[in-house]
Amino acid sequence: MTTTTRAWQFHETGGPEKLELIDHELPPPGPGEALVRFEAIGLNRADLLELAGLYFGPPPSPSFLGQEASGVITELGPAIEGEAPAGGYEPAVGDRVGLMVGRIDHRGMGTYRTAAVFPQKTLLPVPEALSADEGAGFFLATLTAVAGLNVGHLTPASADGARVLVTAASSGVGVVTLQAARAMGAVTIAATTAAAKAERLSDLADHVVVAPTPNDLVEGVAAATGGAGVDLAFDPVGFDYAEALMQTAAQDGHVVVYGLLSGMEAPLDLRTMIFKDLGLHGFTVHRIQRDRELLDEVVGTTLSLAERGGLRPIIADRYAFEDAPKALEAMARNQHFGKIVLEVNE
Repeated sequence: MTTTTRAWQFHETGGPEKLELIDHELPPPGPGEALVRFEAIGLNRADLLELAGLYFGPPPSPSFLGQEASGVITELGPAIEGEAPAGGYEPAVGDRVGLMVGRIDHRGMGTYRTAAVFPQKTLLPVPEALSADEGAGFFLATLTAVAGLNVGHLTPASADGARVLVTAASSGVGVVTLQAARAMGAVTIAATTAAAKAERLSDLADHVVVAPTPNDLVEGVAAATGGAGVDLAFDPVGFDYAEALMQTAAQDGHVVVYGLLSGMEAPLDLRTMIFKDLGLHGFTVHRIQRDRELLDEVVGTTLSLAERGGLRPIIADRYAFEDAPKALEAMARNQHFGKIVLEVNE
């Protein structure tokens, strides 16, 4: 028996005005699949890039949108041996779940909808302490944060006293990266280009640097660390601040770049990298899909930190599911602090 879902799709690339709300028929879940009724949907800046045709190649027409949501499993197909979710989770009807980033076909199914059929291996249990809205903004950000810190050699076993710089710190990923690093025992430095966000960031980080220019970032980090620099810089900005990030790093430090918000190319003076013996890492959260041991480690750390109260997404704003274009327009203005979510009331 098929299930009817309402879904946002687009035929042409552009802005939020290109989205149209349609009825979409879903088949029953097959082997290794699950039908999930969504309660909330998380928005990401990557959604705007996808809609504009700038996210890892042009999308097909028509195409769906969205990589994050939380909901309830309403139907399960038979399990497939060897395709279990990470961390030992065994899905069951009635479970409240979120989605494993990198394991869904967001163009072919996407989460901007009221229900979806996804592989069971994409599902993870939403921590009991979190609301549906928080669950919708949990896994993409937290798995990106914990795995990205891991790539920069920061784990619960190594974090004590390490100095960690997080740029674009008021974003959904930035907020939980600060939470994760601090919960592990690191000294955290939040960087933002907006002075208006500094006060809120002071509740999440040990130091806050307002850096509308790269030079401001270098000077602010030097002041915060007494000139020692940071052991790890975690950055989604790219082009504009790439050289400054290397200058803020301590000897033998690491710079992890996980986004391209300011452009795909950056002029670098490699002498800084060589003289400081830096590790410069590119990162996407898809890395954990290639390494099952790393995946289980990251999922285990993420759920453990959440259970201890160390990870909790901050919800910036809530919109009705029907107002998805307005929510994306708000995201594009970049004035929010934390996660924007759509709430599904069906």
